[in-house]
Amino acid sequence: MHAFKILLISILTIKLLGFSHAQSPWKTKCVDQYELNFFNNPRKDYGGAKSFCEGIGGYLAKVDNQRITDVINSTFEIKWIDNTFYIGGNDIAKEGDWKWPDGTDVIMKKETGYQNWKYNQPNGGTAENCLTVGRERYEWVDVSCDENFYYICQKELQGPFIEILSISENQRMCTSTNCSTATQFQWYKTSNKVSTATTSRVYQTIQTGSAILNLQNANIADAGSYSCRYRLGKLWKTTTESYEVAGNPTIYRISNNNCHPNLIISWKPHTNAVRFPHKIEVSSSSGASTRWMDSPTSEKQSTIITSLLPTTTYKIKITACVTKYNCTTNYSTTQKARTDGATLSAESPSIIQYKNTQTCVISWILSNKSETSNLYTVELNLTSHPVSSRDANSNIDMKLIDVTSSSVYSFQPEPNRNYSASMKIFNCVWPVKGSCVGNPTDMKSFEFNIVSFVIGFLIPLIFCVVFGLNIYKLMKKIKKLKKIAEAKEHNYETIQDNATSSNDPVSQPSYSNVLQETAGYEQALPAPTKQTQVESAYEQPSSSNVLQEAAGYEQALPATTKQAQVESAYETYNA
Repeated sequence: MHAFKILLISILTIKLLGFSHAQSPWKTKCVDQYELNFFNNPRKDYGGAKSFCEGIGGYLAKVDNQRITDVINSTFEIKWIDNTFYIGGNDIAKEGDWKWPDGTDVIMKKETGYQNWKYNQPNGGTAENCLTVGRERYEWVDVSCDENFYYICQKELQGPFIEILSISENQRMCTSTNCSTATQFQWYKTSNKVSTATTSRVYQTIQTGSAILNLQNANIADAGSYSCRYRLGKLWKTTTESYEVAGNPTIYRISNNNCHPNLIISWKPHTNAVRFPHKIEVSSSSGASTRWMDSPTSEKQSTIITSLLPTTTYKIKITACVTKYNCTTNYSTTQKARTDGATLSAESPSIIQYKNTQTCVISWILSNKSETSNLYTVELNLTSHPVSSRDANSNIDMKLIDVTSSSVYSFQPEPNRNYSASMKIFNCVWPVKGSCVGNPTDMKSFEFNIVSFVIGFLIPLIFCVVFGLNIYKLMKKIKKLKKIAEAKEHNYETIQDNATSSNDPVSQPSYSNVLQETAGYEQALPAPTKQTQVESAYEQPSSSNVLQEAAGYEQALPATTKQAQVESAYETYNA
């Protein structure tokens, strides 16, 4: 029974010690090259406090100078017993011989050296062998080592002298610890100092006592190791942190099809790797293949994976890479999918035409043929329309043809018709590549279309004829007007010449005949009458006969008589 109690106490002690080691200090202060940790929960006796401090790599505080005393005094207020802290001085080994935990002497009153005893201390004799501070004042007071008080642990500063804190997902702060004297903080990537320009994808903000690394606009090319350099006294030291750009490509859905073993991947690139190459790996137990997407956009996109085996499970892995030669698994996502296409399906359906015979042949390759029965039906949809017709849709011909257990079908095209086709097997449809055209030179292929004839031939012909007639009439009218204009111009010139020659008697031979025929008058006419007759004779070249008839002559006069009469008339006219 006694042994059981001892075991139980040991277990409880170990648990309490383990709990104590896990606790954090109430406050931490630094002085010189030391760190002072103040613990106020739970309270311990001197032996428990001493064990705890040694368990964390330190010892109960050695308060042997005023600097340490000043730090202690500034850390807590005096509250009688409530703020009493054990420090390391004791005379447990020998009464009156006070020592610090490292074995050095505690300076006593009247001795040379630093001491901080209360005016009446030590005074407890063998009953009080341990030192405290804060019991009544900030001075040393001896107490019983069995009492439970707070305690101050001291340990040498070993670092770290700085710490890196995550301010946010994309910000890192490099700063000194509470007890560090580090200064001049700077971020580096490899041997290059990070820019301080805020326009850079990655930049740093340098402050007093810290430097912040900003990675909000970083892409996967900026991932890697970043180091914080700091100055400790006269030395430059470095601490390194690895940074990875958060995020991965996203696979939304992988679809299969019962008509073929292809897979359609709906996915989106890494948010911070847009325009970077993405590797799509497709693997199964029988092997693997790789597809590359060189510069995917930021939008959701689809990629078709072909040449896969039917009813097979594949692993699809999409990885964002800096280059095709710089890919890591840090930025990848993986998903499994199973192909279908176990039913009978067609591959590479096409239509060709032989020039010598004009025969059209549709052929295809059947996959998974071993998985179906011996008999199967392929339904061909054969569509044709006239080649020469303006409205091809008005004469489309569609035929459904069933082909049983065969992978080829041939036919003779009708003249001047263009053929295309598609095929269906078990509700799965495939377009047939290519086309076939009937011989356009065959006379049977000519089809008279009255609407096309009127629009294409008669209307342009009528237009040309009407246009030509109008041009001919216009030219004829222009020619006529030209002749009239020339005649008017000629008459004008003749009148002008005659008017000019009237002032010269010698230049008026044209009046002779007219005046001769007026010689029958025995009396001279008045001047206005004479002038009128002469002008009338001038305007009418044939007036000689008229005047002759007016004079009462039935026969022509002799030439000499006529001349005398004309000259007489001319003289009378001039008079």
